[in-house]
Amino acid sequence: TVVPLSGPIQGGTSVTLGGANLGACGNERCSCVFGQAAVGMTRVTESSVACTSPAGSAGTTSVMSISFSLGQSQQLVDPVTSSAFEFNFYTPVTFALSSDLVIQGITATLEILPVGGQSFFSGGSAAVLLSSDSGSTKVGVSVKSGGTSAIFDVSSLQPAQYNVSLAENGVDFARSPSNVFTVVALPTLQLGQPASGPRTEEVRTSI
Repeated sequence: TVVPLSGPIQGGTSVTLGGANLGACGNERCSCVFGQAAVGMTRVTESSVACTSPAGSAGTTSVMSISFSLGQSQQLVDPVTSSAFEFNFYTPVTFALSSDLVIQGITATLEILPVGGQSFFSGGSAAVLLSSDSGSTKVGVSVKSGGTSAIFDVSSLQPAQYNVSLAENGVDFARSPSNVFTVVALPTLQLGQPASGPRTEEVRTSI
């Protein structure tokens, strides 16, 4: 297994490869290989290894493998089976929100729209990170066919201002554009005093 299966072109994505008997990769004996680019491992256990993706070109699919050093020679080994794993590079889109205001209990979803003729990468598990003064919440994103727009749920959010970071692969929020919206409580009216007056006279009241 490979998680995630994609990352932004500038690199820096933490990628985990799952398998068996991977403990032998300790002591810097192994490297992760993205196509032809080899990078060091950042974590090694018996069942998984982790590494950081290098920079790549948009739309490029790199076949992933593990390079295992045996003395003066190196042998490429697949961590699970003989089938190839693929890692896709994408350009993070700049986006706008369909609205910068959400009414609590009324607005159910917000739409995310790419700008400048871009399209969302549709090969990942897109998500947004909603950050406010009280903390951060990760919310899944549904990307429409063709990558022309996406939506996420806002129905359970409390009143606050939220910074929205979008990660098209579900993990790389720090390297993605952001935007802001505000959730407000539904306005209500309370009749002040007096609550009534003569029909023929002007009466001042407060609400």
